[in-house]
Amino acid sequence: MRRQGGRPADVRVFSEDAEYAKQEYEVTDAELKTFVKRVDAEFKQDQRAGRITKYKGDLRAAVKH
Repeated sequence: MRRQGGRPADVRVFSEDAEYAKQEYEVTDAELKTFVKRVDAEFKQDQRAGRITKYKGDLRAAVKH
């Protein structure tokens, strides 16, 4: 976790490739659907609570070494 402006900054990247999750974690379509539904609900809740912000900068420049 990186700190940005004294606050921790969590970055989560999700892929829509369900085949990876099925193969890597041996989950069924039903389990994956339930997981996606739960994560979407958590995201919406965090968004309403103001815990989600949209990054408007240049991500490539920010992570360039």
